[in-house]
Amino acid sequence: MVSIVVTVMRDVARLRRCLDAIAAAATGIEHELVLALSGADDEVLAFAREGDHGARVVGSRVNLGFAGALNLGRRHALGRYLAIVQDDARVGEGWPSGLLKALEAHPGAGLAGARVVSSGRAVDFCGALLDAALEPLLVPGGAVGGPVAVDHCSSAAVVVRAEAWDAAGGADEELFPAGCVDIDLAMRMRRAGWDVIAVPDVIVDHPTGASSGHGWRLWTARRNRDRCLEIWADELAGHEQPGASEGRPDRGLARAATRSAALAARRKSEAAPEAPDEEAQAERASRRELALLRDYVAFADAELEAARAEARTTARRLDAIHEEAARGARAFEERIRALE
Repeated sequence: MVSIVVTVMRDVARLRRCLDAIAAAATGIEHELVLALSGADDEVLAFAREGDHGARVVGSRVNLGFAGALNLGRRHALGRYLAIVQDDARVGEGWPSGLLKALEAHPGAGLAGARVVSSGRAVDFCGALLDAALEPLLVPGGAVGGPVAVDHCSSAAVVVRAEAWDAAGGADEELFPAGCVDIDLAMRMRRAGWDVIAVPDVIVDHPTGASSGHGWRLWTARRNRDRCLEIWADELAGHEQPGASEGRPDRGLARAATRSAALAARRKSEAAPEAPDEEAQAERASRRELALLRDYVAFADAELEAARAEARTTARRLDAIHEEAARGARAFEERIRALE
């Protein structure tokens, strides 16, 4: 059985479109539907609980972050496979069956990701490769002819073996609220002995730009990236140096293929970790968000003070210019009077 786990935030219309697409795509596949709500409002909560989608609804009023919602959904999932979908993604024909077939054909792979397109935008990629600085090189959707080992896949819609998820220890909830969760999960998979593959024949429509933005969004994205750089420094040391790929995926794909062969030779299993208490998880998430907000306030205060200092410096320069101009005017007036 496949457990389809949908991470849900605050948009009923978006969730409805997502569930309609899942219902059409998963016809004929034995599955259960789990809605993992994270900080959902009353409208979303009511729709999730009262809708006719037949889902098991689990969640928290607290924003658990993307990783926290994934871990919550996993704890309530009963299937051998976890089909993870973000609520702003629209899966298409061949999902999740195409990803399941790819995992069956590649027993050493723990995670299979779809080819991602974005309606109305020139976006079409099938997995990504990472350089030593964690900068991604998206593999063009038409560049590969079949399932291929990559560094990570977009978490918009992936299928994961439940045993591989558990062996990897799930998603890192410190990557809050989102950003780099898919990169870190792929790294965890490989550390546990499981490969990560992208499947070009399965297409998912998903808006891009989740890691961009400004203010809080950009600050947390950079923080999460720095955390991954620190945690995975040893693994990334073997990746291409920035700029070395010259925009072509060949070198990265060759490296990933070599790594895939090595993983197949030494894949191992680990015991599933003990399921954490959900109230404790919510409390940790609240404390984590509060700590991050405090750090962000300190960052904003420092930026504000720097701006004020610059403004004071500018004001002093303007005062000096004004005084110099006034002295010049007085001197000119004195010369005029002398001529009279």
